[in-house]
Amino acid sequence: MAAKNQQKTIDNIRRLIRTKGLKQTFVAEQAGLTDQQLTDILSNRRLLRVEHLEPLARVLGVTIEALIS
Repeated sequence: MAAKNQQKTIDNIRRLIRTKGLKQTFVAEQAGLTDQQLTDILSNRRLLRVEHLEPLARVLGVTIEALIS
């Protein structure tokens, strides 16, 4: 995922977590990530991988397209 697209996707994930009133720990666990892995992804210390998109979209109740657009 290109850096510019990745940052937009990360911003969308952060916004969705906040607007849906979810805890980051809950989102991470439900998406099959550790809290530290999600923290690192959202802080740009770890790459957001394509295989993370579907589980994150599912937990956040949106489509993959909504995450990346």
